[in-house]
Amino acid sequence: MNNFDLPIYLKDEDFAEPQLPSYYLLCRNGLFLIKNLGIYRSCTKIENGPHWLRDHDEEIKLKLPKIPGPVIEEIVGFFFVIYHLYKSEAIAFLYFNQKDQKFKFLVPKQEIRLNIYGGNIIESYNVTYTGIPTPKGLIRIGTIHSHSDLPAFYSSTDEQDSQFDDSLNIVVGNINWKYPTFYTCFMVNGKKLEIEPLKILEPYESPRFPVPKKWIEKVRVK
Repeated sequence: MNNFDLPIYLKDEDFAEPQLPSYYLLCRNGLFLIKNLGIYRSCTKIENGPHWLRDHDEEIKLKLPKIPGPVIEEIVGFFFVIYHLYKSEAIAFLYFNQKDQKFKFLVPKQEIRLNIYGGNIIESYNVTYTGIPTPKGLIRIGTIHSHSDLPAFYSSTDEQDSQFDDSLNIVVGNINWKYPTFYTCFMVNGKKLEIEPLKILEPYESPRFPVPKKWIEKVRVK
């Protein structure tokens, strides 16, 4: 019997070892090749899977329309104001109405640590926030947050914050530039799957003002 002919067993709670010279065993922590031949019995983890299986790639395809430019521009306006007030990051939650196919940002209560050096406010990259109930008719699909004057990227802290939450995540960087930078990804099963920003965001032109006062009032300084 060659490896092409080997059966694959699932190791669930009812698993009983088959009386076979060799077989594959699919477990929670991976695929193993079991051999029970002559003078030995071995169990080795198979890193690449049986050679007769075809390759498959990780991917994410969002079944959503693009987020309209004015919607993005309004939340970037909020980030712009918070940056120029406190030199700080800020965050908002992203919701989607499946019935009318529209997006909505809501700003949670958040607290930033003000950094002052030599009497001047300097950049702060520390923001904590609380959750908010999901409004009726909407589903929460992710977050958007700013990176102050830093480029847009998904940091290790960002990954830790969202590792248990399947969600779309948008980062806005270089908030003080005329055209800020954007980074988009989807976290699923604790893994980060990158998405080209233009596949989910309509073109951005400039921050939109005035920013809703109730958004700014959600931000507290400590």
